Amino acid sequence: MPFPDQVRVPVATIGASAGGVTALQAFFESLPDEVGAAFVVIVHLDPEHSSDLARIIGTRTKMPVVEVTQDEPIEADKVYVIPPNRRLLVSSDRISSAPLTNHEASGHRSTCSSGQ
Repeated sequence: MPFPDQVRVPVATIGASAGGVTALQAFFESLPDEVGAAFVVIVHLDPEHSSDLARIIGTRTKMPVVEVTQDEPIEADKVYVIPPNRRLLVSSDRISSAPLTNHEASGHRSTCSSGQ
């Protein structure tokens, strides 16, 4: 739980199929550079191939776009992208990724927790 004087960053989570990349590009291109929220992007990705999604989205916004490979704090005006063959874990004010288990390979890709 954050300290009383800390303000949690609003988080907008966006999901799409692999065919939704064009819509994601249009969405991020239409946003101002500073919106005061973090964006988490989850798409269906081939677990056997690397992804250019972070780079592709990064060409449409001035916000930093990162593929989540380690635990890090969630920051406003930043875009977090799921990597291939991983699931995202969002808890309170942090985001990380973990390898998919065999039963998750074609199912759930993210887990959100209130952190309380």
